[in-house]
Amino acid sequence: MEHGGRIELEAALVEQIASELRAAARFHEQNGNDAVAEALRMDARRHAREAVMLRARADTPALVPA
Repeated sequence: MEHGGRIELEAALVEQIASELRAAARFHEQNGNDAVAEALRMDARRHAREAVMLRARADTPALVPA
């Protein structure tokens, strides 16, 4: 698999993690655990940003062959 393909796969996995974290945050919020929900949402946002950065890297040709 080419370098960009591996990064795309990693980005997709990170996006899935962010989605799962958002779902967990909703669950905890519904059960009155607001602090836990907020911590999970913050972690989900961090993962979403990481996915964006990974996708940007995948679109940029590697300077050094992998």
